[in-house]
Amino acid sequence: MEQKTALAHSPLEGINYHFDDYVKRKKEQLSAHMGGNGLPDYAYSMDYEYRKKLDSIPGLYKNLRRLLIPGIQQQYQTFNMNGVKASPTQFSEIYQMGCDCARILGIGVPTILVVPSFPGGGEFNACSICVDDQEPLIMLTGLMVQRMTPGELKTIIGHECGHTHNNHAIYQQAAEIIANVGIRGLISVPILSQIAGLLSTGTQVLLNMWSRAAETTADRAAMICSDSLEDAYSAQKKLIYGGANLSNNVDINLDIGELKKQLDVVNNSPYRYQELMLDHPISVRRVFAEMEFAKCETLYAWRPDLKTPGIRLQSRAMTDEACKKIIGVMKSKEGRSS
Repeated sequence: MEQKTALAHSPLEGINYHFDDYVKRKKEQLSAHMGGNGLPDYAYSMDYEYRKKLDSIPGLYKNLRRLLIPGIQQQYQTFNMNGVKASPTQFSEIYQMGCDCARILGIGVPTILVVPSFPGGGEFNACSICVDDQEPLIMLTGLMVQRMTPGELKTIIGHECGHTHNNHAIYQQAAEIIANVGIRGLISVPILSQIAGLLSTGTQVLLNMWSRAAETTADRAAMICSDSLEDAYSAQKKLIYGGANLSNNVDINLDIGELKKQLDVVNNSPYRYQELMLDHPISVRRVFAEMEFAKCETLYAWRPDLKTPGIRLQSRAMTDEACKKIIGVMKSKEGRSS
């Protein structure tokens, strides 16, 4: 019987399968996307600028962290007791979305829970908890899971992963608490009243300015994680009107031209200053800020597969300048917004 000879060339020949080398290559790949300020290169510049101002307030971050961490840990466990955890065997598609977003951004895989609602009646929403001493946690309401397509839902998860990637946790939690209960509400709760003591009106406005900028950063992370940019736009539009299941006879396609007119009305109204006390940009602004990032070269450095032929790209600096005019509430003498 003729003896079989070994293959002349193994299919695995030349492939580096050493784990240490893989980790090294992955770190090099991700470090190429880090800005000189310690944040990812896609982060909205005002996220960093406003955060610097908050960090310069003596004791603010340290004391907010001391006061908020116990509540964050309690919140983590409360959601864990009242939600269904996505895993390979339940809500498996959602679990895989979390894995994909984490891989793209280079962060730990988050725990994702599907919950009935959030405190205060939030039934169509998502949020995250991401402090440095526990794994990131993302909560999605059942109604959001129902009304979003898989592609849209992935961008929502990517947005929450963006908060983790950019270390938004402590200031984000403070801004959310103030937005939900207000300074007077803080004063009425013994532990939270200590937070109120840290925040002058000016600091509160600054915190909200930062929070709106941080949401813009997270929206960019959502686009980086998306299967298509249309999914990111569509998810943002659904957030405007609640993603309701409307009759087939009702046209729910949103027209960009009409949205632009709506934004012009907002910008020319004195009531826009109410936005200074909001911790999120109004959704119409976010749609146009995403459209600016869709022209940014930084997006395609992360996701070259999303690039369409013939698109004219702009630098991140140009994108950020355009976003200042879109996201900002106050206009400076130079015509810029903040």
